[in-house]
Amino acid sequence: MKHSYEFPPAVINTILSFLYAQPPSFYHPLGIEGAGDLDLDIPSLQNYSLISRTWREQVQRLLFHEVNLGSMRRSIRLRAFFKSFPLITGPSPSNSGNDNGNISTRPPSPNATVLSHGPQSESDHTYVDHSEKLMDHFSKNTTPSGLPLPSYVRILSLSIGQNYTTHIQGTELPDILSLFPYLYELRLTIDGTPALPARTLQSLEPTSCGGAVPPIQALKLTLGANLTNMEIVYQLLQLPWPIQFLSITQPSPTTTSIVDPAHLQTLTPPAYKLLDYRTDLFPGWEQLFEWVVIFSLETITALTIPAVNPSNPTLGLLAPILKTLSLVYDSSSVSPSLATTGNGKGDLFEGMEAFPDMPELLELNLVNATLQKGGKYYQSIPMSVEYFSTTLSSRTGGGGRNNIRQVIEICPTIPMRMEKITVWALEMPSLASMSGVGTRGLMSGWESMVRNYTALDGRLEVRRRAGEGTPMVPFVSGPRDDAWIGKKYMDRAVKNRVLPPPKTTQGSTPQLLRMLFSCFFPSPSHYS
Repeated sequence: MKHSYEFPPAVINTILSFLYAQPPSFYHPLGIEGAGDLDLDIPSLQNYSLISRTWREQVQRLLFHEVNLGSMRRSIRLRAFFKSFPLITGPSPSNSGNDNGNISTRPPSPNATVLSHGPQSESDHTYVDHSEKLMDHFSKNTTPSGLPLPSYVRILSLSIGQNYTTHIQGTELPDILSLFPYLYELRLTIDGTPALPARTLQSLEPTSCGGAVPPIQALKLTLGANLTNMEIVYQLLQLPWPIQFLSITQPSPTTTSIVDPAHLQTLTPPAYKLLDYRTDLFPGWEQLFEWVVIFSLETITALTIPAVNPSNPTLGLLAPILKTLSLVYDSSSVSPSLATTGNGKGDLFEGMEAFPDMPELLELNLVNATLQKGGKYYQSIPMSVEYFSTTLSSRTGGGGRNNIRQVIEICPTIPMRMEKITVWALEMPSLASMSGVGTRGLMSGWESMVRNYTALDGRLEVRRRAGEGTPMVPFVSGPRDDAWIGKKYMDRAVKNRVLPPPKTTQGSTPQLLRMLFSCFFPSPSHYS
């Protein structure tokens, strides 16, 4: 029986996008923090899933968009949960009824404000924090559309290491990845893991008919502090996956480099062509950056690198076709020689005069940079740049020395040719700061300051910084800071993926007949 809340799937999908991917403030209406890249309000979504079967399916697409297997103990139960679903052999799940629309933009929200909500770091709240409730809430094997829940998973995060009590073993990767045939992005945290055996590497290779392991299109590798050998990283980079987006970072870098430039020259060149490469400051990053990028000089249009060496020759080769550039500043690196831009100030933005010409650059992002007053620094930004963003200070340090007042004072000196200025808050303001106590970066009364300035200059907006960065999707014509648009692209990217043929098992009746035949008609050797 239809009721007043029954809408087409595309309408329900749009309603949910306004509620959970772009709410008007830093908090959800219920006052709780969101989970995952889509910043989902888990309890409310569970309530919406009870409205009808149509609402339930759209909610499941959101809840299972990103899965974090977490630790070894939690991984065992989650894997058993996903293995309980039937084998996926049908077509790719539809994209909520609006596959053919424009995925680079979405209709404006009727309640849109300047202070919007960005995606959240997976280290804060992700699917792994709510897996117990989700597994109890969605206990059925299939969705209302008849598709298993693993068909909705696009992003998978897990940690592999040598300690089998706390980490997933590298040899288990093929079995885990085979559970999610429509997986788009794989996030691996590698900590002290030995090289993968040849049998595991062979199982990770997709075949012409699809194979058991899905063809990964976006790979995000996080190197742990205990990693002493890069062999497993080299093995993953040489797999015949159609990788277009690659990220290699080390949040807690070691004191010595584990990247061997001589060994890199002996590796087989990768088969993929990258569109986007991201890295941060760690010993040996430049050698790894050169080896990875040199095979994709004609395709890379998005780049995230440390702002330590503007004259890097590899950067000079990529500069003519770059469309988006993110410069990561770091004043507390492991080596002072790596953190300086020539004047001993590792996090100070000195303009872009020292960088090579970038005639096609449309977006410039300054991560953890300290902005300084002076129009000359911002006039040196390439004329083609239309979108500019920076970050505020964070409690943990390393986030520059900017607060919202300083940024507002600098905004008038940023050329008007830039259509949008985004300021990312690296951390969510506390309830105390909202009531007037204040916090670093976003001081007390920041909302009124931003509102007063945007009345004169509508380019400025303040958003919460995405801990995992922008979605790993192509840069088209504008910033990729909308996780909802990223989800739509991922759904479309896997729509026509070829699945392996179902395994045919021999029926029990022929085997029974053979057993009966052997009983009634024994072989001649039986009588000897």
